[in-house]
Amino acid sequence: MTNQTIIITILFAIAALLHGLTGLGFPMITTSVLANMFSFEKAIIIALLPSLLINLIMLLSQNERPFLQELTYYIRQYWLLILSSIIGGYFGVKLLLLLDVVYLYLLLSFIILFYVFTSFIGIRWRIPINAFTLILFGSLAGLIGNATNAMAPLLMIYLLSTGKSTKEIIKAGNLAYLTGKIVQFWMLKSAIFTLPNIELLTLGFITLLSLLFLFIGIKFRAKVSKLFFTRLILVILLILGIRAGINGMMLLLG
Repeated sequence: MTNQTIIITILFAIAALLHGLTGLGFPMITTSVLANMFSFEKAIIIALLPSLLINLIMLLSQNERPFLQELTYYIRQYWLLILSSIIGGYFGVKLLLLLDVVYLYLLLSFIILFYVFTSFIGIRWRIPINAFTLILFGSLAGLIGNATNAMAPLLMIYLLSTGKSTKEIIKAGNLAYLTGKIVQFWMLKSAIFTLPNIELLTLGFITLLSLLFLFIGIKFRAKVSKLFFTRLILVILLILGIRAGINGMMLLLG
C-alpha cells in the first residue's frame, strides 16, 4: 500500500466517522483533499461510490418506523427539496464538465462563513419550510453541490435554520444528498467503470472501511446532545467554508 493510499484511507475513515455523527461532510472533506492529488473531476469520481452508499445507509439507520413508512414521511415532507436538488444537480454536473468552478467555490465559501460567523455571535436564523424555500435551497444545493461536491453545507444551513430535530435534519439532508449522488453516478458512471482494476480494488477496500467507521459514528450519535450536535456542525461548516475559499483562491491564482 503506497503512502498516498494510506493517506486517502485515513481521510475516508475520519470523514465517514464525522458523517455518522453529524450527517454531513463526507463528500466535501474527501473531495477537497483528493483534489490536491488528482484532477477535480477524478476526485469527485473517486468519492462518488462511497458517498452514495453512505447516504443510503444513513437513511436506513435508526428508523423508529418501518423503513418504507419512514421514507414516505420524508419524501412527502421534502419532495420539493429533493426534486429541485435533482434538477439543480443535473446542471451542476454540466458545470463540472464544462466550466471553471472557481467562482462557485468562492460563493459557497462566502455563504458558509457568513452563516457560521453570524451563528457564533448569537444571530439565530429561522427559515420557514415552505414551497419557495424548499425549491430555492434545493436548487442551489444541487447546482453548487454537484459542481463542487459540496451539497451538504447549503442543505445543513437550511435545515438547521428550520429548528427541526437532529434526526429529521440528518434524514432529510441525506435523502437529498442521495438523490444528488444518484444523478452524479448516472452522469459519470462511464468514467467510474473505466478506472484501472487496481484502482477499483483499492476503492472497494476504502469504501468498506469507510462504512465501518460510518457505523461507529452512527452508534455514538445517540450520545450527542442537540447543542453539541449544532456546535459540531458549525465547526465542520467553518472548516469546509475556509477550505472552499482556499480551493477557490488556488484555482483563481493557479
